[in-house]
Amino acid sequence: MATKEPNAWGLYDMLGNVWEYTSDPFKAGDPVYVAMRGGCAMTHARSMRVSYRGFDAAFVHSKYAGFRCVGN
Repeated sequence: MATKEPNAWGLYDMLGNVWEYTSDPFKAGDPVYVAMRGGCAMTHARSMRVSYRGFDAAFVHSKYAGFRCVGN
């Protein structure tokens, strides 16, 4: 449910639902671990910032992580 104003791309509520996989490697040259952002309901409040990055292996499945599909 949209509780805030949309961002520049028209997306709402980008933080706190699930950790979101990004296409950025966590370490340069290491494609196995990718950066994740946004936090989830099971994380500390300090991780609920756009600038905070966690990481996980790109092939790990979790009920606390996902990705956001966006299209026109």
